[in-house]
Amino acid sequence: MKKLDISFTKKDNLVDITDIVKAYVAESRLKNGMLCLYAPDTTVGLTMIDVDNKKAEYDFMHRWGHIMPRYDGMQWTGPATSGLKASAVGKTLQVMVAGGEMLLGLHQGVVAIDFEGPSERALFAEVYGDMLEEGETAQAPAMFTDYVAMLRQNEIDEEEETRRIVEEMRREYREQHPEMFPEDHPETQTKTEEKNGSDQ
Repeated sequence: MKKLDISFTKKDNLVDITDIVKAYVAESRLKNGMLCLYAPDTTVGLTMIDVDNKKAEYDFMHRWGHIMPRYDGMQWTGPATSGLKASAVGKTLQVMVAGGEMLLGLHQGVVAIDFEGPSERALFAEVYGDMLEEGETAQAPAMFTDYVAMLRQNEIDEEEETRRIVEEMRREYREQHPEMFPEDHPETQTKTEEKNGSDQ
């Protein structure tokens, strides 16, 4: 078992602990099994989210603030609210490990949330399963890496399709409203300038 020290810098604070947890798995030499995390503090929860999303913390805290607000009108809901949020998020978390690697999905990461920061908290981690042999290196199963690669390719394809649709909509709009984009029709612009000159 290992104690992981985590710093929370504000009242409602979500901290990405993925790298800390990965380092512990590497240090433990776990090959195939489970990583278990436990948050003993009543206001701290553990979960997994899209850590590449810069708005993740705001969205997460905003939603929980909506579900369990600190104030009901002018009435403070009490100190238990932070603990209820943490309990609902979860006090424990398990992550599968195979080939010495944590099996995390595309953009997925492990986060700890303290609903009553700022604070210095401790998480406790333990691993269960088979260990890597001496000299053996960690490598996630091809089945899993292929799946994540497929998700990444799907994401790229969706982004390209979105760009294509947006460009097509812009092109159609410009074609339907040529008067708003004279630079697309220089011959029309020249005629307009000649007409304006003759009117003067």
